[in-house]
Amino acid sequence: MSHLQNLLLDTLLGTKHVDSAALIRLQERSLCVASPGFNVMPSDIRTLVNGFAKNPLKTRREGLYFKEKDYKCVRADDYSLYAKNENTGVIVVKTHLYLLVATYSEGMYPSVCVEATEKLETMIAVHFDKPGGPENLYLKEVAKPSPGEGEVLLKVAASALNRADLLQYKQMLVKAFTEQILPHFSTEGPQRLLPVLDRVYPVAEIQEAHEYMETNKNVGKIVLELPQ
Repeated sequence: MSHLQNLLLDTLLGTKHVDSAALIRLQERSLCVASPGFNVMPSDIRTLVNGFAKNPLKTRREGLYFKEKDYKCVRADDYSLYAKNENTGVIVVKTHLYLLVATYSEGMYPSVCVEATEKLETMIAVHFDKPGGPENLYLKEVAKPSPGEGEVLLKVAASALNRADLLQYKQMLVKAFTEQILPHFSTEGPQRLLPVLDRVYPVAEIQEAHEYMETNKNVGKIVLELPQ
């Protein structure tokens, strides 16, 4: 089960006042994830996306036709859309990348459904899945963290990855290599590690060495031997 599915099931359906929930990708106008049994059709997605694309006053006046049912719109603005049909309803909240959809049925408290959906805010974060350089960083929408006791949540107005940050990262790599790896290649005492050499070329054959390197067939280092 994905993180987003856990988010829907635990945070929304866990309140017992959300009947079903789904995440819709705004740009692609496609379903990202939905709770079990909640079948959101392409026509339903178009209806919800268009509900925000229209003038909010027009959406509120015309209402909403969602999953073959007419809903009376009780709230419509740039970020939220609430609609109801007798004792059932649908709550839609717009984030940077998604539409978050939640429904409630008879016997559930609409106010709890609204509160749970609106509080399930997201934010854009710089994310990485593996160690490495800045090429492994990418933007991802994640759930906004909730501060615990004695903690505060700060809103970042601006941030950047500067050349100084990259240089500092490279310096950390050099320092770690010098302190943790290089001593194992010490010429004094027994050598615990030895470099693996694939081929040794005289410096006059530097072109051949470079061509061999580009074949990507070497296992180990390609060494150029300098004249004494």
